[in-house]
Amino acid sequence: MPDNTPASQPYALENPFLESLNVTIVEWQPDLVRMSLMPQAAHVNNTGVVQGGILATLLDAAGGYAGLFPDNGVRRAATTFSLNVNYVSSAHVERLLVVGRRVGGGRRVFFSNAEITDSQGRLIATAQAAFRRKDPV
Repeated sequence: MPDNTPASQPYALENPFLESLNVTIVEWQPDLVRMSLMPQAAHVNNTGVVQGGILATLLDAAGGYAGLFPDNGVRRAATTFSLNVNYVSSAHVERLLVVGRRVGGGRRVFFSNAEITDSQGRLIATAQAAFRRKDPV
């Protein structure tokens, strides 16, 4: 059944791993996604900052979802085949916003950029990624 929810309304992730991290989609439209995470104690390393793997996961997810907006209500998936992450500053336990933008590609392969900022707008990390779309799920 098609999802007729406007792009500004929350969407279900339909991804058990991201759901287990409590990631939420704030906004989703063609070529753009905004996601949010409120880090938990389990997300930080022994120095008290958010683990780099959590940040890489957020960047990967945002880059992928940016190229997967449901056309006519049909959800698709993609496989990441390249992810380049740049850590700019430490993330602490406060709400993080990740924005993914599809910046190019074609029917099967697409390219995205993503960036994470903290609640004060400070840049935490950036990424550039390449994805291959899978057949509709």
